[in-house]
Amino acid sequence: MFVCYLCYVATCPVRLLVLVLVLVHVRLMSLALRCESCGMPMATNEEHGAQNPNNPYCIHCTDMNGKLLPFEKKFEELVKTAMDTRWMNREQAEKNVLGQMAELPAWRGRVAEMKLGATSGH
Repeated sequence: MFVCYLCYVATCPVRLLVLVLVLVHVRLMSLALRCESCGMPMATNEEHGAQNPNNPYCIHCTDMNGKLLPFEKKFEELVKTAMDTRWMNREQAEKNVLGQMAELPAWRGRVAEMKLGATSGH
């Protein structure tokens, strides 16, 4: 099946060009740095906070000066997005978002502290 598909693509220069462009785009996105706050790929300087390529956070997670937005603000934005796009109720969205944020460098420590506080009864 794979060989037949390659023959199909190779017989048409337009299909071959489209395939190459798609593969190049996919490769570039996989090489892109990811925001340490939300995980968004940042392939261009414009996608970094304050358009600074050394900023580890994206434009959606920073203020105009490139400073990381507060945890509470990002948490609420991500919860709202999860509720709007994944049809989750608030409790499900909060649990899902905390799980995702626990994997991100910007919030890993904060989420761990929250979990410790919850288990120690504070």
